[in-house]
Amino acid sequence: MADLRREGTGAAASVPLGTVIRPGALTQLLADLARAPEAAGWDNALAPGDRVGRFEILRELGRGGFGVVYEARDSDLARSVAFKAIRAGNVEEPGEQRRLAEAEAEAAARLAHPNIVHLYDLGRVEQGAYLIMELLHGTTLAERLEEGPLPLREAVRVAVEISRGVAHAHEHGVVHRDLKPSNVFVCDDGQVKVLDFGLAHVFGRGGVAGGTPAYMAPEQARGEAGDERSDVYSLGVLVAELTAGTRPPAALERLLSRMRSEDPAVRPANAGEVRRQLLAIQKAVEPKRLFWAAWAIAAAALIAAVGLGLRSRPLPPGRLLVAIADIANSSGDGALDDVSSLLQVALEQSRRVSLLARSRLRLLAVAPGSAPPTRLDEAVSTEAGRRAGAHALIVPAIRRAGAGYDLEVRGIDLAHGEALFTLRERAAGKGGIPDALDRLTDGVRKALHEDPTQAPGPGLRLAQVVPESPEAWSRYAEAQRLEAEEWSEGKIPRVRQAYQQVLDAEPGFPLAHFGLAKLESERDGDAARVHLAAALSALDRVPPKERGLIEAWKATYELRHADAITHYDRVIAGWPQDPAAYVEAGVLVLNIYGGVEMARPYLVKAIELAPLSEDQAIDFLAALGRFDEALARAGRLAEERPGRLSFARLARVHLLLGESGPALEVARRALSLPGRPPGLFGAVAQAFLEADAVDELERRYPAGKPLPWRLLALRGQRRAALAALDAGAPAGPAGARGWYHSGRADYLWGDGKAEPLWREALALFALGSRQVNCLRADFAHLGELERAARLDSLWPGDDPRGFCARHYLLLKAWKTGDPEGALRGFAEMYPLVGRYHAGEILQELGRDGEAVEKLRQFRREDAVGLDDMFTWMYPRSLYLEAVSLERLGRRDEALEAVDRLLRLWKQADDDLPKLREAKALRHRLAIGGR
Repeated sequence: MADLRREGTGAAASVPLGTVIRPGALTQLLADLARAPEAAGWDNALAPGDRVGRFEILRELGRGGFGVVYEARDSDLARSVAFKAIRAGNVEEPGEQRRLAEAEAEAAARLAHPNIVHLYDLGRVEQGAYLIMELLHGTTLAERLEEGPLPLREAVRVAVEISRGVAHAHEHGVVHRDLKPSNVFVCDDGQVKVLDFGLAHVFGRGGVAGGTPAYMAPEQARGEAGDERSDVYSLGVLVAELTAGTRPPAALERLLSRMRSEDPAVRPANAGEVRRQLLAIQKAVEPKRLFWAAWAIAAAALIAAVGLGLRSRPLPPGRLLVAIADIANSSGDGALDDVSSLLQVALEQSRRVSLLARSRLRLLAVAPGSAPPTRLDEAVSTEAGRRAGAHALIVPAIRRAGAGYDLEVRGIDLAHGEALFTLRERAAGKGGIPDALDRLTDGVRKALHEDPTQAPGPGLRLAQVVPESPEAWSRYAEAQRLEAEEWSEGKIPRVRQAYQQVLDAEPGFPLAHFGLAKLESERDGDAARVHLAAALSALDRVPPKERGLIEAWKATYELRHADAITHYDRVIAGWPQDPAAYVEAGVLVLNIYGGVEMARPYLVKAIELAPLSEDQAIDFLAALGRFDEALARAGRLAEERPGRLSFARLARVHLLLGESGPALEVARRALSLPGRPPGLFGAVAQAFLEADAVDELERRYPAGKPLPWRLLALRGQRRAALAALDAGAPAGPAGARGWYHSGRADYLWGDGKAEPLWREALALFALGSRQVNCLRADFAHLGELERAARLDSLWPGDDPRGFCARHYLLLKAWKTGDPEGALRGFAEMYPLVGRYHAGEILQELGRDGEAVEKLRQFRREDAVGLDDMFTWMYPRSLYLEAVSLERLGRRDEALEAVDRLLRLWKQADDDLPKLREAKALRHRLAIGGR
C-alpha cells in the first residue's frame, strides 16, 4: 500500500489545483517546516523560467510581509496563477495560541467567496514552502488611495464589498486581524478581493496578535488575540480613510464611530452587521436627481442612432426581470432559429438584467388543458412575461440583406405596453452575426441604464464563446433540447449523437465536451474525464453561468459535494431566474445528503421555474411529500406513455403511500410489456418484494436466461450471486473497473467478512479510485475501526459533508460509544442507509418500537432500485424487525416478519449465518417463546 501511495509522486508535494485545500494540509505543511527549518524559506529569488513542480515562474508581482508573489503558469491546467514563495519565519512557536492560530488558518484556507482571494493549493519543495492563489489583475486599495480619495458612492461600494468578504469569514469562524488597504485588492473589472486571511500569522509574521498599528484594535495593541470585533475596528479605520475628503451621510458617520470605539462591546458584533448597515447607506447615496439626466442622455443617443422616439417613463432601479422572445427569422435559414439563445448568453453577463429562462416562459405560456407552445413569439412571450412580473421583453429579428444579414432587437415595457428602444445592426455574413449581436447587446445594456460602475467588466464577447459556424451552435441547442425531454430508453444515444455532431463541426467547443462528460460519467469514467478535461482547458471560452455549472459538476464528480453546492449557490445568486442550478443542486442534495429539508429550497424553486419533465417532477414532488400531486402526475404519465420507466415511477409513489397492492398491480403491468427480459427496475422489483411475491418475479424471467445477481443475493444465494457478479466483471476502462470493485465491496460487506472486503479496498486503491473512501464505512460497521482508519490515512481530504465521509463518521461514532449522536446524524442522511442503520441503533438501545417503525419505513420508502447494499439490508431488516417485535411481546407480527424472510430465503445457502438465526427465532416464536 505504501508503494502504491508513493507511485507518481514528483518533486513538489502539493494538493491538486482546483480542489479545496484538504483538512489538515496547512497544519501538516507547518509541521514539515518546523522539522526542517532550513527549508522554511526561499534563500534566493525566483527568476522567470524557473520551475517549481508543475509551475513555471513568469515574473515577480510584488513583495509582502511573509513572502514574494510571482505570476506563474500551471502546466497541468494551462492557466496563470499567483505563486507566493513563503519567507522563513517562526513556524516553531509552541503553545495553545499557536494551535488555535493554525486551526483558524486551516479554516481560512478553505474559504470560498467572491470577495476573498481564493487559495488553490499549497505545498513544499526543497527550497521552501509556497501557496498558489488565483491571479488578480488590478491594484491594491493602498495604491489606489495614493491617487486621491474615492468619490463617496465608489467608497461605499468598495466598503460594502470588503464587508461581504469579511462577513463570510466571520460566519466560518475566521478573523483576519490585519485589515488594511494593502490587504484589499481592486480588480480591473471593479471586483474587490480581501487578501491574506489569517495566513501571515501562522507563517511567522508577528504571531497571533499581529497586525498593523495604524489599523490595529486597542485590544490587539495590548497583545490580546482579538475576535471579530477587532476586524470591525480595523474595517472602521479603513472605511474612514476611504471616505476622507467626502461628505458622508450622518448614518455612515454614526456607524464609523461605533466601529472605531475603544470598547469592543460598543462595536457591531461582526462584519455581517456592518454589511447590513453599509447596504442601507449604499442605497441612500445612490443618485436620484441624476437619474433623469442619465436617462435623457441615453435616450438622445438612441434616438440619434435609430431615429425612433422613446417613452418618457423611467424603468425602476435595481435589477430588471427581462424575457427574450424567440427570434423572428425571415432569412430562410433554419440554422438561425437559435440566435435568441445567443442573445441570451450575451445579456446574461449584465448585472442590470435578470433573464427569465426559456423553460420558465414556456411554463407560463401554457393555457389550461393545452400543450406548451413550440415557439415563444412576441404575443406568447408578452403574456408569459407579464404573468412572471417581468419588466421588459426583448424581441429579436433577423432577415437577409444581400450577402449579409440585418439584425434588430426591440425592447417593450411590459407593465405599460410601451416601446423602450429599437436597435439595428448589420452582419456581413453568418460569421459576423456574433459580433453584431455583441454590439446590439451593448446597446441594450445602455438603453436599460446599466451603471458602468456596477458592470462586471467587459466580460466575454460572443465570438469568444460560440462555435464559428451557426450550424454548430444550432446542433448544440438541439442537444440541449433533447436532454430536457422526457426520459426514455433511447434518449441517451440520441443526445450523445447530437453532442458528437457539434464536436465534429467544432472539435474544441467546451460546452459540448461538458455535455458528453455528464453523459459518459454513467458508463465510461475514462471518457468522462477526457471530455471534462477538454471543457476545463477551454474555460476562458465559457460564459460565466455555464462556467459555474461546469465547476459545480467537476466538484461533484470528484466527490467534493460541499464545493459543488457552493458553486451552485453562486450560480443561483448570479442568475436567480435560471432553473438549471436549482435542479442540479436539488438532485445532488437528495442523492448525497438525503436531507429533504436541505433540498427543499432547491426543489421548490426548480418546480416553480421550469416545466420539469414528468419523471423529474414526480421525483421532486414525492421528495417534498406532495404525494397527491405526484400520484396524479405519475398516473397520467403511465397512461399517456406506458413503459417500464413510467410504471416504475407510479409504483414508487404507491409504495411511498404504503399501498403495496396497487404498487404490485402496476409492477405486473410493467413486466408484461413486450421487449427485452425484465430487469430490476427499482420500484417495480420492490413492489414484488413488499407484496411477498418474489417467486412470481422469478417466474417472469424467460427459460434459459440467468437471474440477475442482485436477485440471487436477495434470495440468500450468495455464492451464485457472487459468481454471476464476477462473470460480468468489466475488463475495460479503470473507471468501469472502479465501479465493479465498489459494487463487489458493498456486496461482500453484507457477508461480514473483513478479509475479502480488504482485497477490494486494495484493488480500488490500485486503480486510483476515490470510491475507496466509501469502504471506510463498511469496515466501521463491521467493528474494524483500525482498518477504517488506515483507509482514512491513505487517501485523506474527502469532503466531510459528502455521503461516504458522513456515513463513515456516523458509524464510527456509533461503534466508539456515541449511538445517540449517530442516530441524530442518520436521521438526516440518505434514506437507504440512514433508516436501516437507525433501526439497528434503536434496537441496540432497547427502543424496539421505534426500531420496528424505522425498519418498516426503510423498506417502504426506499424504492430506489435493488442497490448493492439493499440486497442484504432488505432481508436483514426483516430479521431485525422480528427480533424487536419479539421483545415487545408482539409474537404474531414477529412470526409474520420472520416467515417473510424464510420464504424469501427458501433456497438460500445452507451456511448463511442469519438463516440459522432466523430459523432459531422462528422455532422459538412457534412454541410461544419456550
